[in-house]
Amino acid sequence: MSQHAFDKHQNYHYHHQVIQAVTRPAGLPLPTLTRVDSLNYRGIAYSRISDLGRDAVLRRLSVLCHPEKRLLREGYSMPPTTYLPCPDTASSEPKSAAIVLDCEMAGAVGGHEEVIQLTLVDFLSGDVLQNCLVNPSDPIKDWREDITGINAVRMRESVARNEALHGWIAARDELWRFADKDTILIGQSVYHDLRVLHTHHTKIVDSAIVTADAVLRNRAKIRKRWGLETLSRELLGIQIRNPSQTTGGNPTHDALEDALAARELILLCALRPDKLEIWACATRKVFFKKTNNQRKRAPQRKARGQEDIERTLKWEDVVDYETWPKSPPDSD
Repeated sequence: MSQHAFDKHQNYHYHHQVIQAVTRPAGLPLPTLTRVDSLNYRGIAYSRISDLGRDAVLRRLSVLCHPEKRLLREGYSMPPTTYLPCPDTASSEPKSAAIVLDCEMAGAVGGHEEVIQLTLVDFLSGDVLQNCLVNPSDPIKDWREDITGINAVRMRESVARNEALHGWIAARDELWRFADKDTILIGQSVYHDLRVLHTHHTKIVDSAIVTADAVLRNRAKIRKRWGLETLSRELLGIQIRNPSQTTGGNPTHDALEDALAARELILLCALRPDKLEIWACATRKVFFKKTNNQRKRAPQRKARGQEDIERTLKWEDVVDYETWPKSPPDSD
């Protein structure tokens, strides 16, 4: 068997292993999710998990963690790397079992990205562990205010009130205050967040990967990822980044809203894989119908099956423009 064929088989096996694992009975009934005011943010009510149901949710969440090989293919940093990992487990300092991570970023003068906001949400309880601005370590060239809603004036005011963390090291320390190497980190394209915090981690549940794998299955060559706003609307029936809920009426990102939406997505993927599969089937049909139509409009190219479709995808097929320009070309 060739390496390509082996990788394709492994991807297929991984996808079906995940789908089967989350649908298999696990001893306890599926926990009941309820909508409560205490998890209402910007006009959207998010799910709270009962105390009795959290162990069952954590087991299903663990099944969704991606293999290191899958994370590497997605762009995650893995050892050996100069980035420091989350700290070892210490019984004297218990950490959260699972945390949703979301950062907002700005373009620094040196061409790299700097974290300017850090949000941490406990996945099981829904409690907000941290949600604050981060005074960037390096000068900022582009605040991306139309995306983040953050500018130099707002940052200075936050620093003056002593409400901002000072630089990416302080932001990383704040993550490590709640997480260790056994904590599951959840989010949308989390490798961007880990990169600006200069850390790496191996226990990851990435909503961009979970949903893309559900649609594309073992077609590893296709780099299409669905953005958080699209996933929230189509899978959850909620509208995040609603202009009516933002200052100035602009559809800017809100790190806490994005974190809560990513949490809700992963809860659905873990507890209602049937809904995920229904959405994935419908989305798959639309996606490949579009690529097939593009092939028909290019008669000079000889049709050579599905692999040819994967090679001829255009930029707009693999980039969701709602994610631009925070961390192009991947979904956010």
